[in-house]
Amino acid sequence: MSFISLIKPGAAQASKSCEFLAFVADRDSESAVRRYVLDQMMPHAHVAVGNIDSAIEFLKGAERSPSRLFVDISGSTMPVSDLARLA
Repeated sequence: MSFISLIKPGAAQASKSCEFLAFVADRDSESAVRRYVLDQMMPHAHVAVGNIDSAIEFLKGAERSPSRLFVDISGSTMPVSDLARLA
């Protein structure tokens, strides 16, 4: 996955192996995390709008777990239980 994949949302789904994976609740957060990824020059990253369920579904099809995982739990009513499901 390249920097171009970060700019083109559909292209990021092509590769299921990444070092940094982020699912955030809104477009503003997505934009901020994408800027961070580009500033840090992370070549293998996937950033999308979603929640823990989105992360779980993405990871089911992943070749391997990412080195870093960032998931927005602000909309969760039971964050500890959701994190346990994610683990």
